[in-house]
Amino acid sequence: MPVTSEYYRPDLAYVHDQSYTDLARSAALHLSDLLKDRNNSGDLIVDLGSGSGVLAKALGEQNFKVIGIDYSPDMVKLAEGNAPDAEFIVASFLDYALPRCAAVTAIGEVLNYRFDKKHNFETLVDLFRKVYEQLEHGGIFLFDLIEPGIEGIMTESNKIVEGDDWTMFLHLFEDWESATLTREITLFRKVGEFYRKSYEEHRVQLLHHHKVQSALEEIGFSVELINQYADLAFRDKHVGFVARKG
Repeated sequence: MPVTSEYYRPDLAYVHDQSYTDLARSAALHLSDLLKDRNNSGDLIVDLGSGSGVLAKALGEQNFKVIGIDYSPDMVKLAEGNAPDAEFIVASFLDYALPRCAAVTAIGEVLNYRFDKKHNFETLVDLFRKVYEQLEHGGIFLFDLIEPGIEGIMTESNKIVEGDDWTMFLHLFEDWESATLTREITLFRKVGEFYRKSYEEHRVQLLHHHKVQSALEEIGFSVELINQYADLAFRDKHVGFVARKG
């Protein structure tokens, strides 16, 4: 189905590229270390939710081939500039037909995002099966997700984050009954002499790590839970997965 630009439109994509890329850089280091025993020349990595191409650029510099999949056309446009040697496709990760590859990544709680209306736990498990089928022997599925309780004891909070040429107001609401987190994002970005206002609402499905781990293991993965990428530690209720096809 056609993908719209409802999420991560130009201004939020810009802010993410400017200020929220440390996790992707650290994940690239972590993955390259996991794959260090392979002859990686030309190995293909598929990056689901590839954002502005930071992970693709880092892995490309280590001779990996990278295909990035992202729901946002504006993110893909940035990625094509940041990592011109990689290939980027605007698509839902639930629809994309995975090719044979050495690793699949989904960095920055990508699998939690409910941008695609088909997103639910069953469709995620279907994705896990597709990943397993298309990974080479010894291949790795590296991803992270956030769990219920990510906002602590507060069900609702407000935050202000600022950069040199932007200010972002966040209203966060965690619904414990449905295990969802809603992020209302009001952004003011300086364009020329004036500030431009934009608004996005992101819904995130919070997932228990043990449920995800069980689903992966039933498919055939061996699973290691991690709490950091390289030297970048996660916050509480943010969990990483190294799922291997043995």
